[in-house]
Amino acid sequence: MSEPIPQVGDVIYVERGDLTSGTWVRGGKATVNRVLSDWRGLCVGVVEVPGTLWNWETLAPQQASLAAEYGEVIAGQKMIGDREWE
Repeated sequence: MSEPIPQVGDVIYVERGDLTSGTWVRGGKATVNRVLSDWRGLCVGVVEVPGTLWNWETLAPQQASLAAEYGEVIAGQKMIGDREWE
């Protein structure tokens, strides 16, 4: 893994996606508020998408491409079907 392990307060990029809760995640910059290691590996949580963890070992290699894709866009979440970001 080329990216260092993030610390609480670091800014990273997260990818977009759908959560099983019916929530859509907008990818972008996010502030780390949780770092833990468990059976899934090293995981990070972010302020902008509470209650969601990303596997850092999967996300770390994507940081440069996510930065190029999202730039200064801040990550977030909304309910699927909400047209606010469109």
